[in-house]
Amino acid sequence: MSNVKWRSWDEPVIKKEVENVEKKLGVKFPLDYIEVAMKYNGAHVSPELFQVGRKERVFGTLLTYDNEDDEYIFEVLNDYNPHFARLKYSSF
Repeated sequence: MSNVKWRSWDEPVIKKEVENVEKKLGVKFPLDYIEVAMKYNGAHVSPELFQVGRKERVFGTLLTYDNEDDEYIFEVLNDYNPHFARLKYSSF
């Protein structure tokens, strides 16, 4: 993944914002994800297709921590699982 180019990212987020999302989801993100999310909040990547082993994978957008954006992490999670709907309106 050394050839990945990040583009069109939102304002960087602080670690506390990422930690608050971890807490609400009941998960612990890997440190490398936290570092990327803080710096490239909401970014798109190029190329979107890349190889992992012998399989081709797709990566389009890094979800954002901006609750006014269509790609807000809880908004996207709600599209996949309505359980997350109550989380997006909770204050950090």
